[in-house]
Amino acid sequence: MENIITRRITLEDLEKLQAIGRKTFEETFSESNSEENMRNYLEEGFSKEKLTAELTNKDSEFYFAILNDEVIGYLKVNF
Repeated sequence: MENIITRRITLEDLEKLQAIGRKTFEETFSESNSEENMRNYLEEGFSKEKLTAELTNKDSEFYFAILNDEVIGYLKVNF
């Protein structure tokens, strides 16, 4: 059995976080939203500026879930 590894996300991982965040959000919510709403949220909600602010927030931490050296998910913890 292969183990999923978790690793804290840093600013150096911003593009990977954008990619997995956009992918999982779209897969989860695209059926219940219009194409325009999805496009707007994916651009704004996962912009470099917004993710940078969230990654540097001392009250939040992000982690990747990694399987076979591939990012398969992420999580955010707010304190």
